[in-house]
Amino acid sequence: MNRRQVLTGGLSSLVVSPAGGAEVSKPQVPKWRPSFSQPIDRIEERFGYYFDRGRDFAILENGTCVLTEAGLSDEAAAMAAIQTLAMIYNYHPDMKPSDMDDGNVLVSYNHPAFNVVLSDVANAHWQEIEARPRMGWLRARC
Repeated sequence: MNRRQVLTGGLSSLVVSPAGGAEVSKPQVPKWRPSFSQPIDRIEERFGYYFDRGRDFAILENGTCVLTEAGLSDEAAAMAAIQTLAMIYNYHPDMKPSDMDDGNVLVSYNHPAFNVVLSDVANAHWQEIEARPRMGWLRARC
C-alpha cells in the first residue's frame, strides 16, 4: 500500500467546475473553525487499518482520506483526491457515520472519501463541539 499526504491551499481550491465547464454555485463555508485538529499520523494509521492496509489513499490537509487507484504518481494521486473532494463539496455531501471496532467513527461520503473521528480527540473537545451544534456540519437549505 502506498499512502500520500496531499496538502491543499484551502477549501476554495477544491471547487472546480463539473464536466462541460458549467458554473456551480459555491457551497457555504462553515462558520465554525475548531480550535483543535486531529493528528494526521493517527488518522493515517487508523484508516490503513480499516482498509486492511491494502488500498492506496491520499490524506488531505485537514485529515480527509481519499481512496485512489493503485500505483498513481504523487501528482496524479493529488489530482484524483482533489477531484473526488470537489465532487462531494460541489454537490450534496451525503455523510454516513459508522462505528468502528476500535471506538472511533468512520464518516463515508457518496464518493470514495472518508473522515476518521478519533474518539479520544472528540471526547477531549466535546464541550467545544457541543457548544456549536451543526455550525461546522450542515449547509443552509434554500
